[in-house]
Amino acid sequence: DTRSALARMELPHLRRFLQAGGPLDAPTIERIRAAKPGVAFYVMYGATEATARITTLDPALYENKKGSVGRAIGQLTLRIHEPDKHGIGEVMVSGDSITPGYWCCERQETVLMEDGWLRTGDLGLLDEDGCLWIKGRSKDIVKVKGLRVSLQEVDAIVNNVPGVLSAAACGVPHTLAGEALAVFAVVREHTEELRGEIRKALPLQWVVDRICFVPELPLTPSGKVVRGRLAELGGT
Repeated sequence: DTRSALARMELPHLRRFLQAGGPLDAPTIERIRAAKPGVAFYVMYGATEATARITTLDPALYENKKGSVGRAIGQLTLRIHEPDKHGIGEVMVSGDSITPGYWCCERQETVLMEDGWLRTGDLGLLDEDGCLWIKGRSKDIVKVKGLRVSLQEVDAIVNNVPGVLSAAACGVPHTLAGEALAVFAVVREHTEELRGEIRKALPLQWVVDRICFVPELPLTPSGKVVRGRLAELGGT
């Protein structure tokens, strides 16, 4: 952030930055690294149910693995559940630091698989070096400035805009909002007027990062939208 005084601050005893709790875009990470080049920056990924870290990216690997959240920490084991042809599926983790469930809560049945693997609700892939790359969320909820937004509701609103044939949204990292919406629509005509109508149809507080017109949406064989691949689409 250009408003930050970090570069001007004297912090002789600072040894490392630990980043987790939400995605942080690469340009912001690089600005922090440039402001304090002698301080190690650790990108991390976790979940409350994992108490609380799952992976970390060694600062020495950052340049070659930019965008990855790194390898599993300690005795944790990662796997990708039902990966698609791109290797993307739900991220699952097991190990001693994973909670066995929620106290007095029926919800625990939806959190853990029967064999003890935590279903994170995030989509990702593992590369040949064991580094995890987060590709989206399998849950249809994003948090925009702390506000939970249903992606299914976003889809329904956009699909009702005249001129839209089909549409789907996903969450993307956003510097100020944490997460914002990216909307992908198959439309009759690619016009700025239609893009404006889509934007006006969505509540302002939801923070729409971009609206892209695409020739088609990524679908499963059964016709369901693959949200984890939306952010990879280009469009106009």
